[in-house]
Amino acid sequence: MKKNISSFFKELLKLTLLGIFVSVIVGLYRYASHFVINISNQLFTSSDIYTKTFAILLAVFLVFVGYAVIRFEGTVQSGGLSQLKLMINNPKIKFRYFFAIPLMFFNSLLSFFIGAPLGSEAPSVFMGGATNYGLNEVFKEHEKKDDDYLGMALGFSCAFNTPIAGFFYGFEECLKAIKIVNIFKLAYLMLLSYGLSFIIYPEPVFYFSISNNLDYQKIYVFIFLVIINFVIAFIILFLVPKMKILLDKHYNNFFVKYRYFIMAFISIILLSSYPILSGNGNNLINYVLDKPLLYIAIIYLIVRIILFILSANSMMTGGLVLPILAIGALSGYISFYISDLVFGIGSDYLTLFVVVGMTSLFAAVNSAPLTGIFLSLSFCNYENILMVLLASFVVTTICFILIKLCHLDDITDARYKLLKTSRRN
Repeated sequence: MKKNISSFFKELLKLTLLGIFVSVIVGLYRYASHFVINISNQLFTSSDIYTKTFAILLAVFLVFVGYAVIRFEGTVQSGGLSQLKLMINNPKIKFRYFFAIPLMFFNSLLSFFIGAPLGSEAPSVFMGGATNYGLNEVFKEHEKKDDDYLGMALGFSCAFNTPIAGFFYGFEECLKAIKIVNIFKLAYLMLLSYGLSFIIYPEPVFYFSISNNLDYQKIYVFIFLVIINFVIAFIILFLVPKMKILLDKHYNNFFVKYRYFIMAFISIILLSSYPILSGNGNNLINYVLDKPLLYIAIIYLIVRIILFILSANSMMTGGLVLPILAIGALSGYISFYISDLVFGIGSDYLTLFVVVGMTSLFAAVNSAPLTGIFLSLSFCNYENILMVLLASFVVTTICFILIKLCHLDDITDARYKLLKTSRRN
């Protein structure tokens, strides 16, 4: 009895520390990301030639610093999730979490400064999982792999300030299996972290106001969004691993070996000359709400898909969720434009199309339909909950089923499998 009580309080202490540490780390990370991106935008969009020249030279220097960091600690390349999963599932591989956490924090900020088309959510998830890995070391609980995945779910929740979506992300993307004990653990972590995140960094990543009402009998107006998002998800899930296989075959090729620099310099060029297409895509999401010309939105969509596929295989530190949300916003706008021409739905539906486009594409690419649905609700601050829920549920579910029928792995699993293969070779 005493042993069970002692184990319970020991586990409670570890979970509490995990919630506090990850909330603080990710909260500070969100502050730092916002600051770095703002500074970068001010420097690169300055009309003063000396300021802009300084920004470009500083960015070039940081590219070499970022590459040196990756060479020192390989787990921080890309979003780090495939590497983290490999470390969790292979205890024989020593994971230097004490280096990986601060270097992931630092190196992703470098990526944001140079305008890399990457986001902050994967680094947040990585730091959450790595923090729990470290706590397991301290508490001598190396066998508790599930807890590492709980840390990853906690990082996602803190990144978006959305505990409900974070809860489902834990089971759809991290744990892959439901255990009663993990439900209670995850629920406790979500409540604790949400309270702390609200104190540290209360601002939501997105907030869309949807005041119009959807005629439920006209749910068919989303047919074009289903088609376009399915095609985009298929292209991404097919080409990202294919490109990785190609790169592995030609690893000793000069351009393959140093592809990090190619992507970095493309990012700097875009940031300094065409900033709307650079960065995590947040500017694009705001841009589509201003109703751009259709052909411009299509061009931007194609460019961002290409950048997504390249950056996913570039080794640059950063995540892919915000970029996929930006692509989804573009597809949502294009779908709205076509639906308005065909069905005459009116401009009141634009925001709803954009939100559902973002979250349903995320769900299709990550095989996380429930996470996507609750992300859409949180992005709208649970306003008009039934309307958003219906639209998101229908589009997300159909896209998810279509992707599953194609027998495509979600993007994290696909990269993890290829990482294991390259490790063996």
